[in-house]
Amino acid sequence: MKIVVRMALLSTLVVSNLLLSGCDKKRSETYDSYFQKGMEAFNDGRYAAARDEFARALKLKPSDRDAMYYMGVCYRNDFIYDSAMSYLKRADILHPKDREILKQLYDVSKALKDWEVLYSAISGLIGTGDSEEQYYAEMGQVWAYRDYPANALYYTNKAIAVDPDNKILYLRAADLANIVDGPDSALQVIENAIKRFGADDVLLANEATYFTKAGYPEEAEKIFREALARDSTRDDIRYNLALALAAQSRPAKLKEARRIFTALKPRYGYQMPIDSILGEIDRKLRR
Repeated sequence: MKIVVRMALLSTLVVSNLLLSGCDKKRSETYDSYFQKGMEAFNDGRYAAARDEFARALKLKPSDRDAMYYMGVCYRNDFIYDSAMSYLKRADILHPKDREILKQLYDVSKALKDWEVLYSAISGLIGTGDSEEQYYAEMGQVWAYRDYPANALYYTNKAIAVDPDNKILYLRAADLANIVDGPDSALQVIENAIKRFGADDVLLANEATYFTKAGYPEEAEKIFREALARDSTRDDIRYNLALALAAQSRPAKLKEARRIFTALKPRYGYQMPIDSILGEIDRKLRR
């Protein structure tokens, strides 16, 4: 009797093991099947269909790197950036220092303007082999958007050292220098740019603006008058000239500024603080 019972138990165990083995094999094959179908749809550009298959695969293997990665890429390719970010961040947490995941996070975070994730992605890419130099300009922007102007200026200056022929970097550096060290520092940056690129309208306009902020409105007035003489149709130059005149104390300059602002008000009063500027001019004239 004992022998029969033992044989029955042994048979049950054998059958159970075979069933479990069959289930594991079936589950593995099912995951592979879903993932393969997902890749076929992905390669055909059918990203919604691919997501359906990858989602089924993730139900069986929730931490699978490839299914999470391709889910994120599918959403990114369909410009559904929020969902792409969700899957890629999860993939990055579970599979850190993966360069392909970091590259996707880099692109998606820029599209979403998520500066914290972009900073993390850049740091990860540098930590896994990229040159820090190639990211100096972007690091400057990231720090600026995160409201750390001193850090932003540091990286923007490093970017200029690497790419001295990029005029945009000088304009960014001047803006940051004005915030960090004041308009005199910004003027130095603009003067360096003028030495390198010549005195074009953009650089001269920035120089004049910083002259006004630094307390030299007469210098700004001179620059804007010369620019207006070259192109009398430019209302933006006329507006900035009026600002330079309004920053002075002589009544004749203030009255000229008032005439210019009054003429510009019908066209730009809805988008420029012309009323408040006119009020300040009137207060200065009454003194």
